[in-house]
Amino acid sequence: MDTGVIIAIVVGAILLIALIAVLAKMGRDRKLESRRHEAHEIRQEAQIRGSQADRHHAEAEERAARARKEQALADEQKAKAEHHSRYAEERHDHANALDPDADADRAGRDGRSDTALRDDERHETVGRDDGRRDTAGHDDTASRDGHRDTEVRRGEPDRR
Repeated sequence: MDTGVIIAIVVGAILLIALIAVLAKMGRDRKLESRRHEAHEIRQEAQIRGSQADRHHAEAEERAARARKEQALADEQKAKAEHHSRYAEERHDHANALDPDADADRAGRDGRSDTALRDDERHETVGRDDGRRDTAGHDDTASRDGHRDTEVRRGEPDRR
């Protein structure tokens, strides 16, 4: 073989190897760019979901704070109601202790037990300022010492 042909074959082989190397590098670069783009999209999606999660967390915290506030108000109202109930029961007991006819009145009412009568009395509304009758048919009057007394008017219709 001629030296010119051998040189041409060697140069052709070198060029072919160089061309394969360049094409392989371009393929790797294209694949890396594709992966970079995919990673960028995933990061954006993660950032959006993270923002949504933060917003949902803040909303949940706000709802929990409102619920704690409502619970505190409910507990306060319950305590006030229990206080008023205890006060009313004490006042009923005091009135019964002062009233010489209290035992006779209790025995004569519908044959109900003292506990049932006390429960009914606990639900009466006493101390209205507008002079209307409470649920038991009592009219409010102010006594000379400034305390509110209730007086039962029997046989008169309720004026509500």
